[in-house]
Amino acid sequence: MSAPGIVFPFLELLAPQEGDRILEIGTGSGWTTAMLSWAAGPDGITSIEVDERVATQAADNLRAAGYRPNLRIGNGVKGRPRDAPFDRVHVTAGVSHIPMAWIEQTRPGGVIVLPWHAGGLLGHRLRLTVVDGTTAFGRFHGTASYMMLREQRYNSRWSAHHHEEATHSTTRINPRTFWSMEPGAHLMCLALAPRIGWYDTSEDDENSLLLYELDDHTGQGSWAACDHKPGAADAEVAQYGGRRLWDELSSAYLQWASLGSPGYDRFGITVDPTGVHLWLDRPTALTWKVEL
Repeated sequence: MSAPGIVFPFLELLAPQEGDRILEIGTGSGWTTAMLSWAAGPDGITSIEVDERVATQAADNLRAAGYRPNLRIGNGVKGRPRDAPFDRVHVTAGVSHIPMAWIEQTRPGGVIVLPWHAGGLLGHRLRLTVVDGTTAFGRFHGTASYMMLREQRYNSRWSAHHHEEATHSTTRINPRTFWSMEPGAHLMCLALAPRIGWYDTSEDDENSLLLYELDDHTGQGSWAACDHKPGAADAEVAQYGGRRLWDELSSAYLQWASLGSPGYDRFGITVDPTGVHLWLDRPTALTWKVEL
């Protein structure tokens, strides 16, 4: 179960009301299901859990708390069309691809809240408002890192295979720039440098960033490494594969900077049948399609 301090911001964004029909993706221990039952009434709550053992324990916990919502075992990605339409959808696992089924099963004007993990370890707290059966618009309300939906988990990792064939260059960008960059910059990187994971392995005498393809399940995908020693003018870059991951990531970051380093609150996304589109300020302004 996620800590209350992580859960409550999502529940506040969901803003459940008495009588709402709510779909919850991921019952877990049943704690948030009980909160939703208390706020909206258990008769309107449908909660789906993929793990039968977890679902059984959740049912026991909810009965002990005096609630009997509609609990189902299954794949929450498909939603629950039999109980639709819903006023609210509450997602308790990280999501990269936002299923169209959730939008289709939500009333126009209804709300979907979820941790959006389009790439890497950092997730974003996203609130979507549905406008019709195929389209939703939303903005970001802070960062939130959750365990991913089972079928959307990344199993790739960094591996410096074919290192003798890597290309080498230098950069004036310090790799530590990407350790804790602003969330707005992270969103730009998700859109312009898609499906790239990175993490730092820095030590006292060197700043290092390792990059890899998130959707590589073979261990033979593109990789990059950027290393900077304190006091050096340049950092050393090694890259291998069909994609130049460092070039993509650093270019995305610099494009964010060239736009005036826009803050987190200026970004939003549109989800429609053509995909996910990140936009700056408003949906009709500057947009980038996010390749998931």
